[in-house]
Amino acid sequence: MIDSNFNGQRTQVVTPLQLRFLTLPHRRCPRGLFLIILPRTPYHLSQLPYPVISMSFSTDVPKLTAWFLPEDDDTVQRAPALPHDTGKKVSQKELAKLGVLATEVKSLEAWEQDTNLDQIRKDRGYTTYDTVDSHNLPKGTQVKFFTEHLHTDEEIRFLGRGSAYFDIRDTKDKWIRIKIGPGALIILPAGLWHRFHIAQEAGSDILVYRLFTTNPQWKSYPRRGVNGNMAVTNEDSATVQLVRERYLQQLQVQA
Repeated sequence: MIDSNFNGQRTQVVTPLQLRFLTLPHRRCPRGLFLIILPRTPYHLSQLPYPVISMSFSTDVPKLTAWFLPEDDDTVQRAPALPHDTGKKVSQKELAKLGVLATEVKSLEAWEQDTNLDQIRKDRGYTTYDTVDSHNLPKGTQVKFFTEHLHTDEEIRFLGRGSAYFDIRDTKDKWIRIKIGPGALIILPAGLWHRFHIAQEAGSDILVYRLFTTNPQWKSYPRRGVNGNMAVTNEDSATVQLVRERYLQQLQVQA
C-alpha cells in the first residue's frame, strides 16, 4: 500500500523476498516487512519486479467472474463466444495469485475523474488511452485477439459496455475464463499467456478502454510462433523466454 506521508516521499511495503530484487533505500517494519522508498525521479510501480497489490485493487469486483474451461480446447475454439462454463469456479483471490489485478470503475460516464482509477494510472505510469468499439473493428481483428499470445508490458482494460472474456493460462497451463462486464477493470501481467473474445450475450456491441504508458512496447507474441508453428525471429523467442521467466519469478516471490 502506498504511504505518501513518509518525508513527502512515495513508499511501498514489501516482503524480504521482494526486497532481494531491489536496490532502493528501505527501512525495517513490523512483522518482518520492509518499507522501500521510491526515488523522486520518474519511476512507476509497474517497473518494480513484482506485481503491486494495494488498496486500489479488489478481490470482490461485482462484474467479474471466472471459471476453468473444458480440457478439450477444440470445443472452445469452435464457439469461442459461448461461456463454456464447467462449473469449476475460480475466485478473484486465486486470480490475484496469478498476478491478475482488478477493480471497479464506478462511474463510466466520468471515468477520468474516478479517484481510484486516477491513482492506479499515476502509480503505474498510464498517460494515454484509446477505445476499441466492436462496431468499428477491422475484419480479422477478433481472430487476432483470440490467438493465444503475451506482451512484454502489462495489459490494462475496462469495459464501457457489453461483456467479454479474457482467457488466461494458470501455472499448470490450464485455461481459465474471466468474464467482465461494464465497469470491471482488469490488469494482466506481462508474460501471461492469454486471449480475448466478445461474449455472445453482448452480440456485436462492446466498448473497451485500453490504457497505455507514454512509450508502450506494445507487441503481441503468439504462442504458436514461439513453438515453431508460425514465423518468428530468434530475437522474439528470446524476448518471450525472458518475459515468461520474469513472470514466473514474480509468482514465486508472491508465494
